[in-house]
Amino acid sequence: MSEYVECYENLKAAVVKLAVDDYRRALIRLRRHPKDTNALHTKNECELFFCKGIEMYSDMDGEMLISGIQERVRREYNEQRATK
Repeated sequence: MSEYVECYENLKAAVVKLAVDDYRRALIRLRRHPKDTNALHTKNECELFFCKGIEMYSDMDGEMLISGIQERVRREYNEQRATK
């Protein structure tokens, strides 16, 4: 793989990782503050990216990615509540 192709692939992976991190943070924020407009906007933008834009960056299934992140946040939230 050429150096340029490798850099391009790394950039694409970084874009997806950033969207996943942003989505996860927005979901966590919305659990605590359901009417937070910034978190709602971020959540909606990330879901749009996962459903309509991710194919430019990855061969992942956006719907499955959304479900997986939501389940992870739900599980972490429940675990955190159980320890309190």
